[in-house]
Amino acid sequence: MKHWNRTLGTLCLTGLFCLSLTACGGTAPAASKSAPSSAPDTSEPVAGADWTTWGIINDQKTLIQMGAEKEVYVCTYDDRVDLNETSSGASPTLYTQLTYPEKVESAAKAYESISFVDRNGDGQSDATLTLKQGEKIITWVWYWEDKEGFVYQSEPNQAHPEISAYVGLWWYEQEHRWLHIYDDATWTFVNSEDEVIESGTAQADKDGVTLRYDGSGDTLRLDNAENGALLDSTKNGELTSTEQIAAEKQ
Repeated sequence: MKHWNRTLGTLCLTGLFCLSLTACGGTAPAASKSAPSSAPDTSEPVAGADWTTWGIINDQKTLIQMGAEKEVYVCTYDDRVDLNETSSGASPTLYTQLTYPEKVESAAKAYESISFVDRNGDGQSDATLTLKQGEKIITWVWYWEDKEGFVYQSEPNQAHPEISAYVGLWWYEQEHRWLHIYDDATWTFVNSEDEVIESGTAQADKDGVTLRYDGSGDTLRLDNAENGALLDSTKNGELTSTEQIAAEKQ
């Protein structure tokens, strides 16, 4: 009888132990081993062979060379920018490179933007790279040369020195805006708070200057007037040279 009571007590304790494990999220001891699961463990990401899963890619852009559009990945390093094909594979396929005039530490983190606007009017995409390190902003320019690829320009306006005659601030009364033309052959239209409305690149000649808009590629022709102003013949408007954004013109 005592032996039966002892056995019954052991069985009750075992049952309570199993119930407590279930209540706490545990599992009761299995009577037999089960077959291992064939499902993969997805708790951690698995790196693939495709270089785009591990390589540095700062941007994806479209440039124009020889009249054809080319889409590239922009990959920034401390001494260069690689423009890679947008194809997958074990390693990137290089399309062309932009070589820095000097090394930049942690350039991938300093990357701000890159533009492939045609700066010199030859129909080919040029490259304008902007890097930012703290308060320091670096802007470098490369022109496309058919036989050499992208060639760094220490003075971007050297290919079109005519721009110097138009550098400065211009008041466009009919449009109630101001035009900045810079010595690197870029421009911005700004409002009375000097906030940028539109921007692009400029190409000058002896008769005036042509503004090319970033993004759209549209142009605005401004011709020289006898009084020193610039004339917008499409809108019958006139831009006059000024020293500042004057309050009375707001």
